Amino acid sequence: GVDRIWGHQFSMHTNMTSVSIPDTVTAIDNYAFAFCDSLVSITLPAGITTLPTNVFAKCTSLKSINLNKVTSLGYRAFEGCTSLVTVALPETLDTLPNNMFGACISLRDVSLSSLTKSIGYYAFSYCRNLRNINVGNALVDDQAFMGCETLAS
Repeated sequence: GVDRIWGHQFSMHTNMTSVSIPDTVTAIDNYAFAFCDSLVSITLPAGITTLPTNVFAKCTSLKSINLNKVTSLGYRAFEGCTSLVTVALPETLDTLPNNMFGACISLRDVSLSSLTKSIGYYAFSYCRNLRNINVGNALVDDQAFMGCETLAS
């Protein structure tokens, strides 16, 4: 069976609305689904623990994703996903890389793990509808929330 989704394999597929990745897949490469502007939802198998750089960047219709057992995210993994509203990050994820949710203008609610250790620069930059986020004891870059106009706490 298929065990890997290669870099750019599905990027720019403008008519793809949902993806269910088989349990046999254990690796997804950079930009695999980037610029899929009709992609609304994706289901990741439990075997996926790493999502690389720009894997879902500019998927402007993506509304939700279950990160399941992801332990590592590449920078800009969800940058420019302008329809993404709510994100629950798994306990297994302890670092939010640079630009992870940059320009996700619809993002309102984020649940961080109490185990989150660091939030990189521009991680939530220009998420202008982000209202609340509890960063706990995480080390937060001073530019992590740049342009978050409605952030209350």
